[in-house]
Amino acid sequence: MAKRMTEWLASVGPITFMVIMCSGFIFAIMQLQPPFGDYGVFVSVGERLSAGDRLYAEVWDNKDPFFYYLFGIGRFFSPVGIWVVEIIRVLLFSVAIYLISRTYSLRSQHSAFLGFFIAPIVAGALGGPIFSGLELAALVLAVSMRRHYILGGAILGLLLFTKITLFPVALIMFSIVLMTPSVRRCSHAALRGLTGFCLMIISFLTLLAIRGEFVPYFDALLSNIEYSQALRSGSFVEGILERIVQTFSLQAQIVFVSIISFLALSMAVKESKKTLIPKTRGHLELAVLAGLLTALGVLAVTAQWPHHWGLLALPASLVPIIIVSRIMSPDYWQKPFPYIALFGIAIMLAGIPQPAATLEKLLNVRGNYSAVTSMSLDGQLIAETGGNSSYARVGQGDDSGHAFGLRDWTLSCPRFHQYWWESERVLNETLSCLDTTQVILVAPSARDDFGTNPAWSRYLLGVEQVLKDSFSCNLTQSYQVCHRLRS
Repeated sequence: MAKRMTEWLASVGPITFMVIMCSGFIFAIMQLQPPFGDYGVFVSVGERLSAGDRLYAEVWDNKDPFFYYLFGIGRFFSPVGIWVVEIIRVLLFSVAIYLISRTYSLRSQHSAFLGFFIAPIVAGALGGPIFSGLELAALVLAVSMRRHYILGGAILGLLLFTKITLFPVALIMFSIVLMTPSVRRCSHAALRGLTGFCLMIISFLTLLAIRGEFVPYFDALLSNIEYSQALRSGSFVEGILERIVQTFSLQAQIVFVSIISFLALSMAVKESKKTLIPKTRGHLELAVLAGLLTALGVLAVTAQWPHHWGLLALPASLVPIIIVSRIMSPDYWQKPFPYIALFGIAIMLAGIPQPAATLEKLLNVRGNYSAVTSMSLDGQLIAETGGNSSYARVGQGDDSGHAFGLRDWTLSCPRFHQYWWESERVLNETLSCLDTTQVILVAPSARDDFGTNPAWSRYLLGVEQVLKDSFSCNLTQSYQVCHRLRS
């Protein structure tokens, strides 16, 4: 093992290895995300799972189960445990791209540079945690290209429970990999992949059933469908166009145009005789194009926010491999130009991330660490009410990881964050369970009435009535802390 590692380091080269190590340190630091907004919600759900709550039944959010299991496992061991999980995710993604590059006949040095430096940049590791499930999707392709079809199918099945919107993209690209000329018996490979996929699906559904989350999980899927259409107006086609216009940010436009441009350039340029394009490992270009089109289709139907365009990161991360294999012969790598060019390409494929944001996060690492390892203000306000009783939170997604430090408490209402666009049925479920709790924390965002959803306005009025009838409230730093009145 030591001998193989030494040989690998020698093949990578000292300069490339130093670049990988320095950039890896930056990528690792960038994964330390402060618990604010959506990430605060993730932290709170992970904390409640660590406390023994059942996902979707006793604590609720619309993300997929394995995504939250990772948060629960990480937070169970340490407040910074999820930081370690995020670093492992980036490492797995890098290993997958490295393996794909090696399968595509690139040298170890070039593959290491693409996998451990270029790919994380493309995936957005300079801005924070990479897109959920991206490492699994890349691993599906990597192991399948090495003919481990059962394992590839199993990882694909796990992806379904990690990021369901990324699943169709990975499935299409996985199918194209199975149909490459290197697979003489496509049906045999497909059967083995399907076997691994089915085994994982059965195993995970069994786990959900054992935990009492099977039925709530499918209820959450239906709720996600409702959520994905909540902000759509007009006809189906009008809704798709409106969704694309609203969510297709400048960064997403740059990524999309870059994928198309670099893919067309690599295929248009006359191949050098010295480049190594494997005849038995091809179809990567077709997989990227099909993955891009599938991602666009998924986004047209489901996208609600600009960050959902992270789906493009999977096909984008494979474009540098195509460029190197088709255009850059091994002789080019004797000079620094290929390294500089690939870095510029990676920046474009990442949507030109803002260096100021990256620098600010690097400089604020101590503050982020303190935020992750300390109780939030809303959590402190609940804990200071005394006793390990039951509580509920009324407010939108402005959560700062309130559940940290409250594992001995009982969360009365699974939906500890409510949004103005949600249906009356969902809001009424939360409203009805407020009568069962001893402490209610009302976040500042609960007082925001956007006036566009009558159900939200009625919900806020209902909350006010519950607090008036059964609770005594104090205003502390914009939060309302309410105790149940003694009967």
